[in-house]
Amino acid sequence: MIRYGVLMAGASGMLLNMGVALPLMATRSFHAGGGGYGGMMACFGGGALFGAVLAGSGPACPPPRRVRWLAAATGAAVLGAAAMPDMPAELLALAVVGPLSIWFVALANSLVQLRAAPELRSRVMGVWVMALPGLAVVTGPLTGWVAGEIGGAAGARDAFGLAGLSLLLAAGAGWRAYGARREAPGGWAA
Repeated sequence: MIRYGVLMAGASGMLLNMGVALPLMATRSFHAGGGGYGGMMACFGGGALFGAVLAGSGPACPPPRRVRWLAAATGAAVLGAAAMPDMPAELLALAVVGPLSIWFVALANSLVQLRAAPELRSRVMGVWVMALPGLAVVTGPLTGWVAGEIGGAAGARDAFGLAGLSLLLAAGAGWRAYGARREAPGGWAA
């Protein structure tokens, strides 16, 4: 379960490259410039504050199923945001992506820490940090490459949507592993 949490963290690292994809969406897709980009980040950030409150109000050890649902919901919301036709719809979509993404990352972080064996916790968290913000040196250029290779408004949308797709794939891998593990002799204890 921990390895899938780390996989989802790596996938969410793509989302945290908004400094690459969102300025391109603001300028290429919505022709809004710096003010539009600022509005997009403000909607995401305002939503993120709500997501942090939601994460802090849950159980001490979040259920793995909730983390996987949040990963999938965040991925779907990001894909939806990448497809929005105009700036007002985009701002609304980012106000949804903000709380989902922060809620997911906070719960996944807690789950990985609490499920790791105490003697391995520092190593597991080292891998977590490498997966979430540490992969920005890979995911940032990848996001920029997708935006540049496809070009124009479509490239900016595809670059942002790549984060949603990666989250959906990681959540799918987590669901698949969860189902296989539950059906194994001994269940989760095995």
